[in-house]
Amino acid sequence: MKTFRITALAALVAAPLASAQADEHRELGAHQHGVSPSALRTKISAALRRFVHARPEAAALVARQFMAREDWSQGPLLAKIMEGDKLTSAPDLMAVAIYVAQARGADAKMARADGSEG
Repeated sequence: MKTFRITALAALVAAPLASAQADEHRELGAHQHGVSPSALRTKISAALRRFVHARPEAAALVARQFMAREDWSQGPLLAKIMEGDKLTSAPDLMAVAIYVAQARGADAKMARADGSEG
């Protein structure tokens, strides 16, 4: 399982981190206080959802950051933004469309691997 790392995008949404060491301390503290990685991911996803709904133009930033890490978890959120005609810039629309297509492809691949489809 890949460890989710706080990125520049998360810094816009959450409190900024001073260094990589601060990131390690945060992860350690989360484990000590009973916050599981899935709970942290849920909170990050919720913050991203609020962020993108407030600033749809940021959808391309989310797409680029998560695509670089091959994290397809934001596919449904970005698909809704893309389908809602909220993106006005062609490069932003292209970045989000590519991310959404990759996310859907990853979901289909996982479903085939699980034997639940095709």
